[in-house]
Amino acid sequence: MKAKFRTKEMPQVTQARLTYGKGTMNLRTNGEPAAVQIFYTGKIKGINKLGDGWTQRIGRNVIIIFSFAQTKFESEFLHYIGEIDIIECKVVSWNQTSILSKIVNLDRITWNSDVSDFNFDARKYEEIEKKDKTSRIIKKSSI
Repeated sequence: MKAKFRTKEMPQVTQARLTYGKGTMNLRTNGEPAAVQIFYTGKIKGINKLGDGWTQRIGRNVIIIFSFAQTKFESEFLHYIGEIDIIECKVVSWNQTSILSKIVNLDRITWNSDVSDFNFDARKYEEIEKKDKTSRIIKKSSI
């Protein structure tokens, strides 16, 4: 395959962030990656969401993605079924430099989770438990 764009003129990747969970993987970069290598644990079946000229291989706890310089990298690159825990993600630029990506697991973010250790019962148990009548005396004053 012949490259459709000039790889030497592509911006170098210096920052990358991989987010995954709920069946999708996204990789946001500040440049154009040439290849991505992801080490993971677990079992998944993946559906490639990349354009023409991109090849993706999944097996032996490694995902390898590389380009033939046909189309630009799409940030949402994989839909998957199964359980996965990503250990490392390496992103390679067209000038053959590589960086390690930051990894965010959306399944482990707990600040918006429904499960909590706090007791959400609105009743206050220190309130009056007896059904006694309470009364109040109002005194009027004259001036």
